[in-house]
Amino acid sequence: MKAIQFDNFGEPSVLKSVDIVKPEILPNEVLIKVSQIGVNYHETLQRQGNYPGPALSLPAILGSEVVGTVEELGIDINYIQVGSRVAVPLFAIQPTGGYAEYVKIPANFLVPIPDSISDEQALSTMLQGLVAYFLLKENSIQGKVVLVTAAAGGVGSLLVELAKIQGASKVIGIVGSDEKIEYLKTKGIDYGLNYKAKDWTQSLSEISDSSPIDLIFDSVGGDIAQTILQKLNTFGTFVSYGAASGVLPELNVNDINRFIFLSQTFKGFALFNSLNEISIKEGLTDLFKLIEEGKLKPTIDHIYQFDDMVNVHTLLEQNKTIGKVIVSI
Repeated sequence: MKAIQFDNFGEPSVLKSVDIVKPEILPNEVLIKVSQIGVNYHETLQRQGNYPGPALSLPAILGSEVVGTVEELGIDINYIQVGSRVAVPLFAIQPTGGYAEYVKIPANFLVPIPDSISDEQALSTMLQGLVAYFLLKENSIQGKVVLVTAAAGGVGSLLVELAKIQGASKVIGIVGSDEKIEYLKTKGIDYGLNYKAKDWTQSLSEISDSSPIDLIFDSVGGDIAQTILQKLNTFGTFVSYGAASGVLPELNVNDINRFIFLSQTFKGFALFNSLNEISIKEGLTDLFKLIEEGKLKPTIDHIYQFDDMVNVHTLLEQNKTIGKVIVSI
């Protein structure tokens, strides 16, 4: 079968198309013929060897979420039909393996895709959708002013939409271009800020003075995290769930003093702590329902071809995507 593999850490060009053996399934597993692959920013860091945690063993095949059809059933599986269209959350059991024509997974992690939902919509609510879903499940936002960094990305744009659905009083989005601010207006954003603009910090101060920020969802870290941290309201919460800048948020003595005397909270979030076969099915079922009801409208950046994976990684690294990035195979 076809797969995209890399033998050395490095630039996007290390990604190569290879032919490898199709996976053999165990009695409790299902073989899936992949139709589309969700590509995520963290995979560029994995490819570089810069992703937090243990480095991948090489050679490696990236990819943690796909959709496709059931090709073969393990001998213990009798409740799924061959040909069924399913969401395949590989991220629940392993961080890699999805850039391939076929994948295998324990059958109990599969989630059927309703006929009314496209493969693209399903992919957009899997890994990134569940991150947004559980971030909001763990942090009440009713009536609060919420700030989201990387707000035009796959997770960020879903956070903006879901925050508005769940009753946030105002949502502020930080992005890297004026084009992305215009895009966020279609998602109901109240304030959009371009961090590349010279006066963006002044604009943020003006907004936070009139609408003190109660809750921050940050996936960028670095200087942006340090800047927005200063604008957090009394009793506010800062949630760090990534570091796309390559630098985790840094707290100094003054930050800690402010947390104490303003009764603020700094917390981390990692999706895998919220995942099990029940929570995945519940989360995706809820998100699929919002799509069916027309309340949630995930944005698809583009559908690329399998052989274009090098270009896809390049675009992600250059921050030139909006919404979900998908590769068809």
